[in-house]
Amino acid sequence: MKSMKKELIALLGLCTVLSMGCPGGVDDDPPPPPTENKAPSVPALVFPTNGGDCTNISLELKWNPATDPEGDPISYVVEIATSGNFSPVLFNATTSEAARSFDLEKGTAYHWRVRARDNKGNESAHSPVHTFFTEPEAAVNHVPQVPEIVSPALGATVREASAEMKWKVGDSDNDPLRSHLYFGTENPPPSHRDNLETTTEEVTVEVGKAYYWRIVVRDDKGGVAIGPVWSFRVE
Repeated sequence: MKSMKKELIALLGLCTVLSMGCPGGVDDDPPPPPTENKAPSVPALVFPTNGGDCTNISLELKWNPATDPEGDPISYVVEIATSGNFSPVLFNATTSEAARSFDLEKGTAYHWRVRARDNKGNESAHSPVHTFFTEPEAAVNHVPQVPEIVSPALGATVREASAEMKWKVGDSDNDPLRSHLYFGTENPPPSHRDNLETTTEEVTVEVGKAYYWRIVVRDDKGGVAIGPVWSFRVE
């Protein structure tokens, strides 16, 4: 009888030790994985407006502030170039404000874009590229004539897989002219080809879509004339 009692006590003691040593409970769960830090939203450009003409060459560029999913501090990287592919970049500046001033040249077409960056190094995509123009010296050179549409006619319907766009340009000083073609399904259209010496361009199009295009012409003295936005549809 005493032997059975000793065995029972020993068994109870073993169970107590085992229960104390067994892992379990909330404190033993693995820690949750770290939350992925996300990039800020893409800034929206405000001023100058796309295709705008600026009389002041000391210009403050503005955009709407971006937001960060985690509420991280945000800075902005501003890039300005005279070519649509940003090669090379003329100005590259970082600021914590949703605006930045630059001293620019007269009679020049500029392209600009902005991206947002949080304090952990995550960056948004670039904003859509906007273009603006600074006026040349008025007494030095006459600006080119405003480009005129030739074909397709405004609002025309195209029934081919490609469209040939034609336009007219002119200059009262007989200066050499180059055209910058903006073309796409967005209005206003994005930059398509720059430094065109001809006044015609063939593009591939898709059935069921509307296309918008415009010409910006400049002379060799920096004079710029901005054409209106034209459109046609493909059926």
